[in-house]
Amino acid sequence: MHSRLIKIYEDGASEITIFIHGYKAVKSATELAALRLQILAAKPSGTVYLLFWKSGRWGELKSLLFPYSIFGSTGAGMAVSLTAHSVRSYIKYRDRADSIGLNHMAKKISRLPNASKYPVTLVGHSLGARLIMRFLSRYSGKSIKQAILMGAALPRTDVSWARASHVVRGNIHNLFSASDKVLRYLASPLEAMAPMAGNESVRGLYKNVTNHHLRGLGHTDYWPNLEACLDLVNPNRTKGYGSGECTCPYCETELTNMVPGEWECAACNLDFEVDQAGDIYFSEQIVGCAHCEEGEIIIANQGDAAHTWVCSACKRESVLVSG
Repeated sequence: MHSRLIKIYEDGASEITIFIHGYKAVKSATELAALRLQILAAKPSGTVYLLFWKSGRWGELKSLLFPYSIFGSTGAGMAVSLTAHSVRSYIKYRDRADSIGLNHMAKKISRLPNASKYPVTLVGHSLGARLIMRFLSRYSGKSIKQAILMGAALPRTDVSWARASHVVRGNIHNLFSASDKVLRYLASPLEAMAPMAGNESVRGLYKNVTNHHLRGLGHTDYWPNLEACLDLVNPNRTKGYGSGECTCPYCETELTNMVPGEWECAACNLDFEVDQAGDIYFSEQIVGCAHCEEGEIIIANQGDAAHTWVCSACKRESVLVSG
């Protein structure tokens, strides 16, 4: 399976938001946690999901695109040589985004609890925005409240704009940047040099397509600025959780943007739970002893001394530390 919806959290508000990443690897628990934290930091409300899909890795292209840096908001980026491998790689994942949007997204949304009752907001970046537009081009339902496209890897003249403008109840927000060199020098040449919606405004008789020029923003700058992007298109939005801080009860790593629910510390990989009041609880877990090879340490809730345990074999104390 090339895609799946991951529930991030819910705060009780009667709405659903689905985030869709683009050409960004999420191949480990650490990378997934990092993307989840960026979404939580933006404080969306309601039930929040991330559509994870196997979409390639920026690291591959960074070593193949030269001679200029085109990824961030700095660098000349005046010309880029594309290798045959980088072209095949981009086309592969572009076509996969199209396939998921056209053939699978509607079924995934229909299976979500309250999808037929709550308004749904779709937020996509790069090929994730393209995936959204492919989905909307065939969608016939009435639950999509709005679509927010960030650095869309889709021609601004694509036929999907007309269909999408009819099925989205609210606005389709096109967040673009003329400084986005990835789209200008990678995506556009592979689309017969068609201007990308992520580079320029979308023009046409689309009453609900709104353009927002984010000057100076590079292609990978959208996720770190996600809260500002959401505030731009919905300045009066109700913000959800996603604004707390706590310390991991095991290794004392400082964690931010904690919300009620089950969590896994990115440093020590152990699970704990945060309740509505911000209190931390953790269930019994077993880890190996740091002093002997035979003993096991049973981790249980021990109040203020929760980060210190005694080995069942050698009886020596251990403290879990980051790394």
